Amino acid sequence: MKLRARYTSQNYAAKLVGCDSLDEYDNGSAPTCCKSCCFDCKSHFFGDLNSLKEELKVWWGPDSSQAKRLGLLHDDILKGFQFSSEPNGKDLQRWFILGKEVCKNFYLRARGMQKSTVNTYCKDFLAGRVTYLGAVARDKKHDNAQERSPKRHSITVWLQAFAKVVGDKLPEEAVTVLPFRRLQALHKKYFDDMNMLGFEPA
Repeated sequence: MKLRARYTSQNYAAKLVGCDSLDEYDNGSAPTCCKSCCFDCKSHFFGDLNSLKEELKVWWGPDSSQAKRLGLLHDDILKGFQFSSEPNGKDLQRWFILGKEVCKNFYLRARGMQKSTVNTYCKDFLAGRVTYLGAVARDKKHDNAQERSPKRHSITVWLQAFAKVVGDKLPEEAVTVLPFRRLQALHKKYFDDMNMLGFEPA
């Protein structure tokens, strides 16, 4: 309850964009923007504090929960993750608030999430994501080599790999539940993954 009250208070968003550090977040031990930040994060929200407050309410309001926050974090990681185009290159994680790119320091404070939590979740999730995308890529290449890549099989390969990594198995039924309520969201996820891998979606 203390964290909820902290991040949904009337002046938290204003301090986030107006102060160099935030006592409410980490006793002011680190700046609200990284020293090397090139996104001018605060300027994005100077005239739009209400939208920033609404975002904090989604994450910390009365309808929020730790599970919901991790789900939202999962979405943010997906939106900002970029595979390197170089064989030995480093993958890039970018951070966005309301469609505006921000540095990690600002992102953490705008979401009310601790760095250690985000780093751990990001590392664990992306390790699994790379694994399942690699599996999809191998199966897709095998299909192409065999010149047999029907749409149904292409989607099935992706769905099986995706479900294995992010799905929740029901203990008493042979059913795997995916973290999507609507088919359109799952369809968009499939398209995003295929485009990321350089394959044409079915």
